[in-house]
Amino acid sequence: MSSIGYSKYIVELRNEMLTLKDLNYAYNSVIEEIIIETKRFLTALAKIASVGERNFTFEYNNISFSISHDNRGVYTCSYSFQSDDKDIAQIVKDTQCSSDVAVQIYILKNSEEIIKKCIEVVRKICSEIHQQVEVLSKFAN
Repeated sequence: MSSIGYSKYIVELRNEMLTLKDLNYAYNSVIEEIIIETKRFLTALAKIASVGERNFTFEYNNISFSISHDNRGVYTCSYSFQSDDKDIAQIVKDTQCSSDVAVQIYILKNSEEIIKKCIEVVRKICSEIHQQVEVLSKFAN
């Protein structure tokens, strides 16, 4: 095949590579936005939880959330997950992203339910403390 014969394929390959470059940029931009939005969600959760001035943990579908403060009193919300979770594995399969990004997608997708679970846990903590106060107050009087 002469250089004239394959030159049209070189141009076609170049065009496809430019398309690939654009798609990679779009993919990475979406991943970056997911990371930013997840960080915003976790930060908001920690700020709201800081009002209670108490560290606590809760779990939502194999993802453990920990809300705690550092030595300066700044609250953060972190998460951990089981790498063999089927929902996370499905997101990885569908998107070809890392498992950490898949968890962040899952967190954003289920943010309302995660907040509801957090409320449930805080209510349970409040109930336990209320009972403890009642028992202790009997000894104080």
